[in-house]
Amino acid sequence: MTVDIGFFLPSFDIGGAERVTINLANGFANRGYSVDLVLPSPQGLLRTEVDPRVRVVDLQSLPFPGYTRLGDIPFLMRYLRRTTPTWFYTAMNHINVPNLIAWNLARVPTQIIVTEHIDPRVAVVNSTKNRFVYAAAKELYSTAGKLVAVSDGVVEGLSDIVGVDRDAITRIYNPIVSETLRERSMEPLNHKWFSSDDYKVVLGIGRLSEQKQFSDLVEAVSLLADESVRLVLIGDGPKRDELASRIAELGLSSSSELLGYVDNPYQYMRNASVTALPSIREGFGNVLVEAMACGCPVVATDCPSGPAEILDNGEYGRLVSVGNPSALAAAIGETLEEPVDEDKLITRASDFSIKAAVDQYERLLWG
Repeated sequence: MTVDIGFFLPSFDIGGAERVTINLANGFANRGYSVDLVLPSPQGLLRTEVDPRVRVVDLQSLPFPGYTRLGDIPFLMRYLRRTTPTWFYTAMNHINVPNLIAWNLARVPTQIIVTEHIDPRVAVVNSTKNRFVYAAAKELYSTAGKLVAVSDGVVEGLSDIVGVDRDAITRIYNPIVSETLRERSMEPLNHKWFSSDDYKVVLGIGRLSEQKQFSDLVEAVSLLADESVRLVLIGDGPKRDELASRIAELGLSSSSELLGYVDNPYQYMRNASVTALPSIREGFGNVLVEAMACGCPVVATDCPSGPAEILDNGEYGRLVSVGNPSALAAAIGETLEEPVDEDKLITRASDFSIKAAVDQYERLLWG
């Protein structure tokens, strides 16, 4: 069987880049392309989101310590030599380098497409691992058949740090919105805060990590002089206990919930009063698009890179400076007081549909 395009994923664990890759794979399969989804070990919660027309390939890699997954190289070489897909897609900085090494060593006619999800200018700050990754990228990214960045900010960062000419990089926004997303957002939600006009729910969704800076959102909610406001955080991560402690310290325990992972976040977005993204850095900001697609107003930090592009510099949601809970509180408060133009938000979100992204990738790869 001839495989038109293979997609590499490190795992089926929950993550923005992981879901984007699955959306692309599903989108190509829906157009009749032969698609492989290649993983070192195909386990994780996102497995159920894969279209049955996509073939899931288990590389059966051996466990290998380290950030960059160098241990996958011989197993990926074996796949490339046996299958030789026309195109092979790799994303996420820490796996792009070993995947490019494997592709170069395999010496197959397959062409490789590298997609970058984070701004290297931010990634290298205080990160020895990322400095190593991008030092290697300077030598390897130029060998790729196509190089894609998920925002204009990431294009600029790639050019500045990796030394790739801007004209050699194609900007393709993440594929986020689908009919399935909208349908799932309409599923009934059994939660009193979301189903009653007595409450205004501030929603935060993402990995509870330093990057997402949900501590600033907790502080911001504590500054709102509105007893009807409720805070709900969806996601897990290393900062969960710290966030729970701070919520208790601020006296927000009765008006806040840490829900952890939920199978359908979209029904929460549709029923929330506002979704906030307080990150210190992003490559794109998928959750903003998802929330707008559900008709939910959004507030975000103007972090590098992505939120300002998604919100068109504040046209579709307020932007505030990074690390400023007071400004975040003010933006949330103002958003809660104004009427919601759902049609405007949904129309903007459609610019980031799976169809739009697959259209662009299809033109890039096959003309």
